[in-house]
Amino acid sequence: MVPFVSTFAYKAAFCFRLPENVSLEEGALLEPLAVAVHACKRGKLSFGQKVLVCGAGPIGLVNLMVARAGGARVVITDISEARLNKAKELGADGVFLVTSNDSRDNADKIVEQFGYADLTIECTGVESSIGTGLWATKPGGSYVQVGVWEG
Repeated sequence: MVPFVSTFAYKAAFCFRLPENVSLEEGALLEPLAVAVHACKRGKLSFGQKVLVCGAGPIGLVNLMVARAGGARVVITDISEARLNKAKELGADGVFLVTSNDSRDNADKIVEQFGYADLTIECTGVESSIGTGLWATKPGGSYVQVGVWEG
């Protein structure tokens, strides 16, 4: 792990020069946006689908916005009420506060409240969240694993 530094050297093949009209802040947001667009493409997102996003961190919230932009109805889960409130501000159609590590029970509650997901995008990498996402996805639906947990 590299500590926070003011500069870092990369091979040119891994870099992209930002145009003059794109700020560093805007450029920094391109990678999370690309992750979300790729996840929605991998999951074959289509208009009108019900999407479950597991995790309302930065990547989950960007996935929420991309799925909404694609015409989906989005339900998002998290263990933090503050993050779920931000998800509501960003247009989530439903939120689910996770209070248990019981994947099946969480999925049953999500399905009872919102129905099965056509597409689930799991953004935490946490085992119980992965299970919840799998159980809450309808048979024949799509599941995309975005989050990786190294804890």
